[in-house]
Formats: sequence, C-alpha cells, structure tokens
Amino acid sequence: MNSPNEEIQPVLDVEALKKDLAEVLNRHNYENLSNTPDFILAAYLVGCLKTWNGASTWREEWYGFTNAPGQDTPIDCRHRELETNL
Repeated sequence: MNSPNEEIQPVLDVEALKKDLAEVLNRHNYENLSNTPDFILAAYLVGCLKTWNGASTWREEWYGFTNAPGQDTPIDCRHRELETNL
C-alpha cells in the first residue's frame, strides 16, 4: 500500500507548472499578502498537489477501488481479486 509521503511520478512538466503558477501569483500580486516570493508559493502549491494525489491514491487503495480517468464509476478492486481467486 502506498503511503501519503511516497513520491508521485509526475505526468506533466512540473517546472513549467511552477513557472506558470508563479506568473499568475505575481500578476495578481498574491505574493504580497504573505511577503513570500511567488516562486516559493508556486513550489508550495505544486507540493500540495503532489500530496493530494498521494492521499487520493492511498484512500482508493484503502477502500479497495480506483476511479480511473474517463470512467463514470469506480473500479472495484475487491471484485477483481475475488474473480482471480475463484
């Protein structure tokens, strides 16, 4: 079982995402609220997304199902295990 601290392999260009987030934060002067450079806030937000993805995966494994992209209903992993044991 994956833990929420396990590193998630990104499917996207994380550095480009950080750059885009930093630009948006800067454009809206959002970094001024905490007096934190926009690139640090952008890195923090990307870290939050990675943590959320790990927690979501861990939750799905806990409940025994996964909801793959493009599927309307979750895949019940417990049912799959039951079929292989029959």
